[in-house]
Amino acid sequence: MHPPASTATLIARSRARALNAYQSIPARSDRAQRCSNRNGVWPPAYKRQWNPHPPRSLANNAQAQWQRCVQDAVAAGELHRTTGAVLLALSRPSDSRLNDVWIAQATIGEHLGLAPSTVCHHVAIAKRCGWVAVQHRNRIDNGVVVGMSNVTRFEFPEQWRTMLDEQHRSRVAAQARTRRRQSHRTTAPSHQDSDEPRRPSPSPHTHAADAGAAVARLATTTDFEHGRRQLADLYSGQPGLYEAAYDSFVETWKTVRRNE
Repeated sequence: MHPPASTATLIARSRARALNAYQSIPARSDRAQRCSNRNGVWPPAYKRQWNPHPPRSLANNAQAQWQRCVQDAVAAGELHRTTGAVLLALSRPSDSRLNDVWIAQATIGEHLGLAPSTVCHHVAIAKRCGWVAVQHRNRIDNGVVVGMSNVTRFEFPEQWRTMLDEQHRSRVAAQARTRRRQSHRTTAPSHQDSDEPRRPSPSPHTHAADAGAAVARLATTTDFEHGRRQLADLYSGQPGLYEAAYDSFVETWKTVRRNE
């Protein structure tokens, strides 16, 4: 007759049964021996699963935006309130830029008073709806999964991302309109936003007079006749513009050249 097992032995056996309850073979088995499963064949030896999420960079208020969207989705009936509570509990260990978290679903269950299977169920719902992307990292020994952990990445579903982008564009447009109404702005308002009458554009004769004065001030203009020939070539066939340019040239020549 076997002696009664101690309390520590019973606890160790119960933990071993709970750990290997989902496995067909116990962990750390000798693969040289016949497998104890139904057909006696060992499963293939899997490598450690490692497929990291691609890098990304979000705004410093991404966590607050994501949590607000989850709360709005629960209020609109898109998500169950328990699913929302699980998502909010998952996001709390993250930072303001909503970086990935490595937290066990059993830990979330302890915080919310839920079973790990219930947390797993609501995480699966959130994955289907596009709120999270879960990367499973399994610790495998001799082809047997002896530990599981998840890296959770928070994402915005397509409809919520579209809504946030639209809100951002509206906010930027409103800020631009506010800046245009300010009196201390540095750029002149357009004629559509101003009540002042539009200034008349300079006439061709005004342009010609400015050109005549500019020719008179040029250092390359050696003498009066040289400048007159430049204006004659510039306004050939336009006697009215030539007269305006010539008059301005003469007046400027008298003023500038006399002072030299």
